[in-house]
Amino acid sequence: MLKIKNLLGIMTLGLFLASCSTKTTAISDLRSLSEDIQRNGSTYTVEEWKEVKAKYDKIDSRMGKYEYTAEEYREIGELKGKCVAYFAKGVATNVANKLGNVANQLKGVVEGVKSVVEETVGGVMKSEE
Repeated sequence: MLKIKNLLGIMTLGLFLASCSTKTTAISDLRSLSEDIQRNGSTYTVEEWKEVKAKYDKIDSRMGKYEYTAEEYREIGELKGKCVAYFAKGVATNVANKLGNVANQLKGVVEGVKSVVEETVGGVMKSEE
């Protein structure tokens, strides 16, 4: 009987430790993702941002399976806040870059039209002389 109680105690301890490890791993993964976005987010493409968002969602889903202490929830909230801020900054940067590219293309269109008009008007004026 004592052996069964010991065995059950060891199994319970093992499950507890495995549970703690998994829940702290999720926090650690969120921390790593936040740090990675901070370091590299300015160079991410739209596709890379989609991959980062998928990782974030996966971590967030895993975290939803566990209960945390008040301090852990505070840390999770802070890390999620940083991730959201980096996401917003990355989206804004990508939009600004695309708008800059569109603006440059429009300048090129205007210059091209102007060039053709000047050639046409110049050619018409020369033929009238």
